[in-house]
Amino acid sequence: MKKTLLSLFFFISLTLTAQSIRHGYVLKPDEGEKPGSKRTIKGRPKSGTQGGVMIIDKLPPGFETTFHVHDEADEFFYVINGDGTAEFDGKEQNISTGYVIFVPAGGEHKLKVS
Repeated sequence: MKKTLLSLFFFISLTLTAQSIRHGYVLKPDEGEKPGSKRTIKGRPKSGTQGGVMIIDKLPPGFETTFHVHDEADEFFYVINGDGTAEFDGKEQNISTGYVIFVPAGGEHKLKVS
């Protein structure tokens, strides 16, 4: 049995009332904030964005989130590689490399890696 690692890029679009420092930048693949070995934060208001967060997660086989909601933010996921399921709007859908998942603000959702 082949084990699959699901790598996700997700972008959370936020509307902020606080003023952020605004500047452009370029990050190399290994650069960004690393709050853990499986997550890299590429952009957020602290680093200069006005209304978005970009995070890359590397999730091991069997990883599963609980159902959760982001009230203030739409959430986009892009599957870099791997397979799994996304569950929202009462439906579970298979996801795979190249898929994009959109969950509107306030939408309850969870992800599972195969």
